[in-house]
Amino acid sequence: MASSIIFSTTVDMAETLRQMAAQGREVNPDDIAALSPHRRDNVLRFGDYDTATLHIPPGPYDSALHLPTGGL
Repeated sequence: MASSIIFSTTVDMAETLRQMAAQGREVNPDDIAALSPHRRDNVLRFGDYDTATLHIPPGPYDSALHLPTGGL
């Protein structure tokens, strides 16, 4: 379950970064390097997650994150 949570968080983070870049906000690669999708708060690593009753299919995701390099 932890891997699924980390994957989902990574997808959400990438989408947020794409939206920020599309809005013209500066997205610094050094700042991105400091981000981590592995959160420990509010996640029950060995808890009971009943996802079968949600019936919500996951949406498509884009695994590529193309951001301006700023001359790097």
